[in-house]
Amino acid sequence: MKYIRIKDPIYGTTDVNSSVAVDLIASEPFRRLRGIAQYGVPDKYHRVKNFYVSEHAMGTMLLLRMKGALITTQLTGLLHDIAAPAFKHLTEWVFGDREREEISDKNRKAFVEKTEIPRILAKHGFDLEQVIHPEQHSLLELELPGVCADRVDYALRDYAMDPRLVRPTLDNLTAINGNLVFKTKEAAASFGYAFLHCQKVHWGSAENNLRWEYFADAVKSALKDKVIRKEHLFYKCDAYVLARMEASNDIGVISNLGMLNGKLRFREVDPEVEEPDKSLKKKFRWVDPLYMSHGKVHRLSRADAEFKANVGHLKAQSERGIHVVLEN
Repeated sequence: MKYIRIKDPIYGTTDVNSSVAVDLIASEPFRRLRGIAQYGVPDKYHRVKNFYVSEHAMGTMLLLRMKGALITTQLTGLLHDIAAPAFKHLTEWVFGDREREEISDKNRKAFVEKTEIPRILAKHGFDLEQVIHPEQHSLLELELPGVCADRVDYALRDYAMDPRLVRPTLDNLTAINGNLVFKTKEAAASFGYAFLHCQKVHWGSAENNLRWEYFADAVKSALKDKVIRKEHLFYKCDAYVLARMEASNDIGVISNLGMLNGKLRFREVDPEVEEPDKSLKKKFRWVDPLYMSHGKVHRLSRADAEFKANVGHLKAQSERGIHVVLEN
């Protein structure tokens, strides 16, 4: 029997003994994900160390397996980011909608059909349609603010997540009627507040959004001046595209990448008081966990007024945007 042993910081050492999963992980399209950083901006130009899309994809599959999901749902989890472009969601800042981040979802099926994945699936008795639509698997994918395997895995891996919450979160999650549900209100609240913390200090922070903006501008300049091509972003990995950018003499590329060397110097301002140099807006992420109490399923925001108020406060902040003045 085929198997691979995965050593994962979230799930520990575990064996994957599904032959189809083993073959998919060994495929060229999946290997490409090992070179795509989850945070978008590569480590060299970020202030924190990335994890990689391949880790998140395998972790999502492992979480689904842990919670008793069907093999088709597990495989859909493994493949849900298979069409991720180089620089992950940052590519949305170049081509798409930075508040929705849907490019890889829209391109998934067309991307996969050009690869060896349909043949691998067929060899093991699976059809592509069974595993290419994450939105058909509620344990895997839900619209915000639902708690799903995709969202749980990337949050637990995030640098802003308290590592002490990893094991309690995994232990307190169970699958009920196609939903991930926490066993207690306390566990639901811990994860809900931790997710908001990630939004505040990472996904929605001025520092990170400014870095994404500069790097996106470098990519735009590289595309405009034909240093790279659009297909490079959608079929190559970060290192390939970045090497072409760094080897160029393109002023727009070099100047924007140069801004990311070292600490960014800026201050946030109220645009009604002071004219900002840059105004940014990004997707607002939050979760509203379900939990069990006295044999019934409850939603955290309906039972915890303080949590609801915190969500409202951060959402209002996000809608106002980020406005900065650059300093020398």
